[in-house]
Amino acid sequence: GLALASKIPPPDQPMDWVVPLRALMRSLRPGSLAVIISDFATLDEKAARQLLALGASMELMLVHIYDNFEAEVPPPGRYPLTDGHQRLNLDLRGHAARDAYSAAFDERRRTLEQLARQSGAGLLLLGTHQAPEGVLAVNLLRGLGWRAPITRFSA
Repeated sequence: GLALASKIPPPDQPMDWVVPLRALMRSLRPGSLAVIISDFATLDEKAARQLLALGASMELMLVHIYDNFEAEVPPPGRYPLTDGHQRLNLDLRGHAARDAYSAAFDERRRTLEQLARQSGAGLLLLGTHQAPEGVLAVNLLRGLGWRAPITRFSA
């Protein structure tokens, strides 16, 4: 069967991971396949523990959606950003700011890799510049045998 987490907050509210993950765990039988698709930007320690619990009772695949703007530091400059409500300028003219920018994405990726190893989950890194149907299909056609823990695809 197919179960979808439907308790997703509106874009202007922070994601509370624990509620939908607990609902997912209650709705699936042990041994089921759970696929979590997210940018994991708001993943906290409580959510990581819940993902570990999910991985202990079922097959788990984490699909990390990211944008190249996150993964690769853009050229030095000031970048106006908005979330639809607030506006800010991201100043990437200095070395320290550029290093911090790069470190934030690398840390999130390392955290997900460690969580995948600890939970026995598969981890698929999927950039927004990639065709998702091709990337996902390749992994699903492998018989869902993604136990080689991390799969990276490039354009």
